[in-house]
Amino acid sequence: MEHPNLDYLNEIADGQPEVVAQFVGIIAKEFPGEFEEYQALIAAKDSAKAAAMVHKLKHKISILGLVQGRALAVEHEEALKEEDYQHSDAFAAVLDQIDQFLKNN
Repeated sequence: MEHPNLDYLNEIADGQPEVVAQFVGIIAKEFPGEFEEYQALIAAKDSAKAAAMVHKLKHKISILGLVQGRALAVEHEEALKEEDYQHSDAFAAVLDQIDQFLKNN
């Protein structure tokens, strides 16, 4: 199982820790609210808005080096557009991993 990491950020920041810290700070500020909103939209069965939130979250997933997580986000976003919630639990697990990673970094 893959885990969130800063490899991609370090690559694009050319190893500059202040740039990495700035990106992580932005993600850490925005992510909790987006995660909470995603959960509420899934609970409310608002598939259109949930798909839009998944679209927004998949960029953060990519930045945190989760290749498989991003692929899941793409599948989940498309499924939600068809009111299909089959990937909800797996996607929530990816978001839980990110949440824990951000709390510990």
